[in-house]
Amino acid sequence: MAERHSCHSMGWKVGSQPLVVDFQAGCLVEDAGLLAVRELDVSLEVLSDLAGRLPDPRAPKYIQHSLESLLVQQVYQILAGYPDGNDADHCRDDALFQILQGLPPDTERPLASTSTLDRYLHGYARRDAQPPREDRPSSLDQRRAQIRRLKVVNEFLVDLFVRTRTQTPGHPVIDLDATDDPVHGRQPLSGYHGYYRQHQYLPLLVFEGDSGFPLACWLRPGTMHGACGVVDVLRRLVERLRLAWPGVEIRVRADNGLAVPALFDYCEEAKLGYAVGYASNPVLARAGEPWLDEVQLVHRWYGYRDPHMQRYEQITDYQAGTWPQPRRVVVKVEVTPQGSQRR
Repeated sequence: MAERHSCHSMGWKVGSQPLVVDFQAGCLVEDAGLLAVRELDVSLEVLSDLAGRLPDPRAPKYIQHSLESLLVQQVYQILAGYPDGNDADHCRDDALFQILQGLPPDTERPLASTSTLDRYLHGYARRDAQPPREDRPSSLDQRRAQIRRLKVVNEFLVDLFVRTRTQTPGHPVIDLDATDDPVHGRQPLSGYHGYYRQHQYLPLLVFEGDSGFPLACWLRPGTMHGACGVVDVLRRLVERLRLAWPGVEIRVRADNGLAVPALFDYCEEAKLGYAVGYASNPVLARAGEPWLDEVQLVHRWYGYRDPHMQRYEQITDYQAGTWPQPRRVVVKVEVTPQGSQRR
């Protein structure tokens, strides 16, 4: 944050040397490292590209801050550690945030206020609040507008991934993950999840495994099944990546929460290599028991040399009741000083 000092200077005599403390340095700012981030952002046209795609429901004659200006302000507040909407009231006349917008520092021309950012963030337009309540857009209409923007952002992420690759990736890995996101109030669509034992959302996050580049993010209700919507999201990603690189080999990774027949079927239909975590059951436990016994026996005799032992085996003829054909299951048996397990 910027700090301003109105004092002038103070001086003392320290031995034969004068000591002067000067408070006329002007405006001092923190978080100056964001200037380097902004330089990269501008060179790649990241936020300007996204701003050009997003719909703007505001009445043009009332617009003072452009959509790109709002987006830059919001993103860099979050990067600087000021994620709350109320932080805009403290950051809007901060010299650093004005410089990030390409503007000269000027407290007389502040950036957008908290209410301006929040109105756009939640997709509300001033004209929607003017009609009588019974004539205003329903919550479903507002939700559709927000989902539309989410689709735009997710399409932007995969497009940004494609255009920032310096060469065609050999085999991009799509990592799918349903992640618990705890809440601390009564936020809409949050709910208590028995497995995580908390009130939460359950967003679906998608990254490119080798680079860690984000490819998609969908906020979902806290009690939703982890695999809900995963095939639709994956299908759009695969179609976009193959449009850019027709011959590329795409692989998929996911944990046990996404191990549903629909995901397996789509990966095989689209000819994707995939590795998905799979929960154990009595049939798989019996199949892996001999391997675990052997590793435990070796560990009993030679564990003093190697206390952590692992062994990988495969079951090639396993077929769950809902599967149309057998699939290969890889089993990891592990013995450590803390105990043994099969995965």
